[in-house]
Amino acid sequence: MMAATAPPDAPKFDAQVEPLYDNRSDIAAFKTLPGYFEPAWVMTFVDAGKLPPVAERLSKELIVYKTTNMAAGNGDDGRCGRQGDAEQRCGQRL
Repeated sequence: MMAATAPPDAPKFDAQVEPLYDNRSDIAAFKTLPGYFEPAWVMTFVDAGKLPPVAERLSKELIVYKTTNMAAGNGDDGRCGRQGDAEQRCGQRL
């Protein structure tokens, strides 16, 4: 019978570091906006009485996402959804 052996030490992987976490306050904040704007086509529904005015539809304080964590800038990060496995699924319903 052979003697038991210990497994070798794991190789050093320089790219593996501790993750950096952002605080919730660095990602988004609740704010009251100075005014609300909506496109003209939505106003046709308001004028027809099918929708209440925008000030009545929205909360006083809205969640506003800060652009500092958006690598590609404001609006560019919303095209592709990511699920828990972090696989990019562009054009798919999530």
